[in-house]
Amino acid sequence: MAISRRRALLTGMTATAAAGVAGCAAQPPDPPQVVSNLGGLVANVHDFGITGGEADESERLQNAIDFAHQNGLALHLPAGRYTADGLLLREGTRLIGAGPEATVIGAVPGSDAGFVLGIGPGPTRYVTVEGIGIEDAGNAEQHGIHIHARRGAGHTASGLWHSAFRSLRVAGFARAQLWLEGGGHDARDPLQFLTFDGVILERRNDSERSLGLLMSGQVNQTAWTGGRIDGFGAAATAAPGINVKICRQLGRYDASDNGGPYVSDRIGHSHVFTDVTFQQAALGVFVDRAESITFDTCHFEGLGNGLLFSGVNHCRVDRCHFANSALGQGESFSLRAVAGARVSGTGNVFLGAFGDMASADDSGASVLLSNGVGRGMAVTRNLTRRIAPAAEIDIGGAVTVALSASTTPIRVVESTHFPGERVVLKAAGGSVFFESGGNIDFENVATPLELRSGGTLTLVRFDSGPAWSIEAIHGAR
Repeated sequence: MAISRRRALLTGMTATAAAGVAGCAAQPPDPPQVVSNLGGLVANVHDFGITGGEADESERLQNAIDFAHQNGLALHLPAGRYTADGLLLREGTRLIGAGPEATVIGAVPGSDAGFVLGIGPGPTRYVTVEGIGIEDAGNAEQHGIHIHARRGAGHTASGLWHSAFRSLRVAGFARAQLWLEGGGHDARDPLQFLTFDGVILERRNDSERSLGLLMSGQVNQTAWTGGRIDGFGAAATAAPGINVKICRQLGRYDASDNGGPYVSDRIGHSHVFTDVTFQQAALGVFVDRAESITFDTCHFEGLGNGLLFSGVNHCRVDRCHFANSALGQGESFSLRAVAGARVSGTGNVFLGAFGDMASADDSGASVLLSNGVGRGMAVTRNLTRRIAPAAEIDIGGAVTVALSASTTPIRVVESTHFPGERVVLKAAGGSVFFESGGNIDFENVATPLELRSGGTLTLVRFDSGPAWSIEAIHGAR
């Protein structure tokens, strides 16, 4: 006789306790009629005939996830190793193990499932996954966890919302250990409001195709606390590949830092990494066109290069520790901005081989660091913007600008600086002239002002009256 959900919840303790856990190990009826011996709040996978071991238990484990979802229960995986993949997390799924070293889900050898854990089409909310290890089985095209926002028939939205991942370890997969893939229809297809606490992502350390973390497209408002993302077990020299890639919407999986097969310019924003360690990779982090990414009190070590920002807006690197963060050959770097990216930070520490503490290409990209500490001379490259004088010049976010010689007087200085920020203009290779009538307040300084070769003019930004006031003049007449 089938029993109601209410009766299952009320009798879960007594019925199962009387039968004993061993008595529940046999194949249960379909659907299961016993929920657990944990008080009617948590279903135990042993109640579904799941015993662990090398046999493929994907179907039974999916049935257990679905039953827990339908009855509002958490699902407990006791310590042990379970073989399963292609599992879909449902709305409200709470999948709880005994710890990432104690409870391990291993992929099915030879499986063509694209992932071990994922979500189905349509919106999914309020998921919790905690205390579980997820390990590969040598499948060439498999991800550990792939959360993909996509709509099914009749859906007006999709994605994963308001969910948490805690005390997880995902290791050894040929592709991404964790791929967060935002959807592309419109703003109703994101992955957002997600927290990751104590998550360890150990990618393949012998492959450029393996990533620790990939966030592509509309992935917004994620918070990462503690944890580690690396090519664990690599030799002292940096392992090939990238640990973390944050980028625009991809048409297919891509682990490179050369753009990728983007299908749109949909991007994510507002990711905060706090006290996370990044180790053992040719490149620690690659961020392409995302916005408001923050790395705070993080650790970067054993890397060929540290962080590469391309076309990003307002990303920060604060109070981080760079120790042997640039072991690569050639012009290696701890921080680099390209394609107009603007990055700022304060209070970072540089030790060992850190290459260029900060560098930029000639696109107008900038890295603005302050209050950093390093052993030896601070090394930077191409952070001084070089501009030919004109009546109006645009210095972007540069804090030092080299002006080539010209008789054309400068009247207007455009920039992206906030009030209170300073910029130093230097005459490089000959005299440079300035004249009133624009957005520089010369007060009692006579114009035209000639700044002789090697001279400097320091300006301070304001948001009222003329945009700039003169703070200091050196080498003028």
